[in-house]
Amino acid sequence: MLDGKAFDCLYVSAEYLDHVAAIGLFQDEAAHGTNPDLVHFAKDTLPTLQEHRQMISTALARLDCP
Repeated sequence: MLDGKAFDCLYVSAEYLDHVAAIGLFQDEAAHGTNPDLVHFAKDTLPTLQEHRQMISTALARLDCP
């Protein structure tokens, strides 16, 4: 079991990768979606996901993970 900094680094790294994947999916839907409601939702949600990714990136830098 991990604890302390090792846990924090693993958890925050996983969150970063999840946000990168989600952003890719939302960008694809925004660019190529066929349902106007979903395209609108994807476009509206992308800035929030991108902001969260930046926040997570900052947290990773502060943790100074290996």
